[in-house]
Amino acid sequence: MKQKIFALGIISLLSGLFGCSDSKTESQSTTQETVDLDNILFTTPTLESGLPRFTDKTDSCVFFHEDEWRQIEFVSKDQKNAIDKELAKISDIHANHTHKSETYTAFRKVALRDLIPQPLSIDFSKLTSYLTNQSIKTKGLGLENNSGQVKGGFYFSVNGINYYGLLENTTVKAFCIYSADSEESLKSAADQLSKLLANENLYLVDWRAMSLFDEATIKTDLVKDIE
Repeated sequence: MKQKIFALGIISLLSGLFGCSDSKTESQSTTQETVDLDNILFTTPTLESGLPRFTDKTDSCVFFHEDEWRQIEFVSKDQKNAIDKELAKISDIHANHTHKSETYTAFRKVALRDLIPQPLSIDFSKLTSYLTNQSIKTKGLGLENNSGQVKGGFYFSVNGINYYGLLENTTVKAFCIYSADSEESLKSAADQLSKLLANENLYLVDWRAMSLFDEATIKTDLVKDIE
């Protein structure tokens, strides 16, 4: 599985921090290096196994690295059993496949999440009404190393929180947090996010940090987890 991930290019390698084989074949124009896959280190303990579909680029898009896809996402509480199984896979990576040095932490394997193909289902207008009573300007979404833009992808910012997701007609099928502009932005958004989780029966899951937030803990623990 590690070889497949490496070949697809959906992980970031720590350049210079892992060993390559000394075996090289040189020609007049090219140099080939053989990489020992057992020495590859990954910068993240987990990735979503399936990337979204893509289409020709027609919108103004925000791009970010594909490794970030669905790393901090809202998931229906009805899928708690699948959430627990995915967290157990990530826990095994942290416990048994972590490489630590004085300056960085990396991972020898990656937990591929494949049990939650559709995290939630909610009307877009209803979703955004929890976040703001102002109109929202959306952009398209693109992932680096992939041509075109995400089909049905959207990206918008509200009060310093940057969100993205997947839309099918008017129904949101995936909804995620990409980043926050500041700690104060997170604190200000806590009440709105708590109402969203409570009323729509959702969790917010930070997969890399193995953190699960409900309507209560999101008010107390979100800032220290994501900052």
